Amino acid sequence: MSYHAWVKALVALPGAALLALLALAAASMGAERTHDTDLRETLAPGTNVEIQNVFGSIVATPANGEIVTIHAHATSRGGDPAAVVIRATRLSDRLVICPIYPGNQAADCASRTSRRQHPSGHDPDANVRVDFTVAVPSNVALRIDSVNGSVVATGLSDDVWANVVKGDVRLETNRRANARTVDGSIEATIGSTSNDGDLDFETVNGPIRLTLPRGANASISARTLNGQILVDGGLSLSFDDNEFVGRSATAQLGSGGPHINLRAISGSIRLGSS
Repeated sequence: MSYHAWVKALVALPGAALLALLALAAASMGAERTHDTDLRETLAPGTNVEIQNVFGSIVATPANGEIVTIHAHATSRGGDPAAVVIRATRLSDRLVICPIYPGNQAADCASRTSRRQHPSGHDPDANVRVDFTVAVPSNVALRIDSVNGSVVATGLSDDVWANVVKGDVRLETNRRANARTVDGSIEATIGSTSNDGDLDFETVNGPIRLTLPRGANASISARTLNGQILVDGGLSLSFDDNEFVGRSATAQLGSGGPHINLRAISGSIRLGSS
């Protein structure tokens, strides 16, 4: 049927039928479509897990065994969630999981090409949101890189790194952690301050709350331009009263140790011990 014939047929429809057809078309365009992907990967000893995401949340919990499981729930209004492929790329020291958007099917996660070539906002498939749920085996470190979406990683037993552009970050591990976000809060509970390098917790817009293990050995440096610095759990800080803008404080816990840096531009910093 030609375009003109199609228009004439629409005009010839009774008013109620035409309205019903238009309503059905609008509903189909606005309806949420979903697509789920499940991956299971066995990790060699010493292999870490890295999750890269563009748009969507990431939730990480402990695995029951030695296999890392990944559940990716893709949703979209107007785009095709099945067009986004969830790919796992094995490197020598880590397993990298990421979404590959249409037009980048030859890409892999190792080069982060999927993020650099994310479709423009005019492509309906650019609106596909991918929410990851990951089960991480014990003694496997986790690294998360996300553009837009919250990160929650709790109950873990190895190191955790989280880098987010827009989204809140909540981390809980028996080992060490690092967290950075541009627009969001940071809440972290760590179980170790072993002398394996500095720890950084940084945000531009949002508060920071860090809970350290009781009896931790560390050197603390905290600074915020617009907010308070607060302490709980019997910890004490030395404040710099000469600051012209903002507040800063330092402390040596126990015998000292790795530097723990807490930085906020607009937000309070709270430090405590479990």
